[in-house]
Amino acid sequence: MKSIKKTLEQIACDNIVTVRMRGGTLEARYNDEEDFLDVSVCELETALRKAYEAGRAAAKK
Repeated sequence: MKSIKKTLEQIACDNIVTVRMRGGTLEARYNDEEDFLDVSVCELETALRKAYEAGRAAAKK
């Protein structure tokens, strides 16, 4: 089973363009220009919905 962090990184990379452009990682780079991303509300909603669904699926196991 994937770790929670890997699952969240995959969801973010799949649904948020700026995360994909920075290499698909959610690791802090301690640089405001690289850590504060522009994200559309549509991308954010989709990523949050998929994270919620992943949590529900994990709880059923």
